[in-house]
Amino acid sequence: MGLSIERVESLLLVAAVVAMLARRLRMPYTVGLVVAGDALAFSPISSPVQLTRRLMFSAFLPPLIFEAAIHIPGRELRSNLALVFTSVPAYGSFLLAEHFRLSGVLATLTARLLTGNLGPLGAISARGREAVESSWEYVAFVVNSLIFILIGMSEAPIDFSHVLRPATAAIIVVLLGRALSVYGRSALFLRSSQKVNRRHQHILFWGGLRGARALALALGLPSTVPHRAEVVSVAFAAVPFSIVVHGLTRTPLMRRLGTIPASPIQDRSEGMRADASSG
Repeated sequence: MGLSIERVESLLLVAAVVAMLARRLRMPYTVGLVVAGDALAFSPISSPVQLTRRLMFSAFLPPLIFEAAIHIPGRELRSNLALVFTSVPAYGSFLLAEHFRLSGVLATLTARLLTGNLGPLGAISARGREAVESSWEYVAFVVNSLIFILIGMSEAPIDFSHVLRPATAAIIVVLLGRALSVYGRSALFLRSSQKVNRRHQHILFWGGLRGARALALALGLPSTVPHRAEVVSVAFAAVPFSIVVHGLTRTPLMRRLGTIPASPIQDRSEGMRADASSG
């Protein structure tokens, strides 16, 4: 079953409820969304929705790429522009590139850089740019909410027993790659002013949640690729692991490393001491 307007509205309502519960329970929002998706998948009143390649590439991926690229610094901003303009290159470039069997991801990224530095987006005022960025951040929030719910709904019925070893290997490879990326790059700046604190390196390594883009790569494989179904299953196993395990352990790790207060009580007590000292 596809995503109708009514279905999107109901999923966004679920996402809003999950957001409130996650905040109250002090758990990551993304973890709550995946768990909610799992519950919806087995609910008798909920019809199944699959996170397909067409849905991911046509609806979800373009705004996520464009929103991520919008924070790439460009030159000085100069006059006003509406959000509607930026929607055209975001979706148009992606769909046009896909039509000609080119990379929609690179096309959208290029479109953002061009509109931000050479086109009208590079000529908007600071206030206009802030409005555009805020709008795209909201779009990305809505899209991510839908994606994480659909991840839960899509992976719940999958039998991972036949891909348990490949999935475990994939998770290990991802962790090793992340470690090499974070610690290797940080080592290059040990003697410079851009040195990254060791504790922050640990957080960067463990806090790298992977979701929409990883699934997009797997779902984007042509149907003629051997063992494509197994690759997709492995991706659907590795991504929830990253979301749930990393998501639930990231805050305790930050507390253990001392980058955030050890507890909410400590946070409040430190705030009271700060207020007393300033008074």
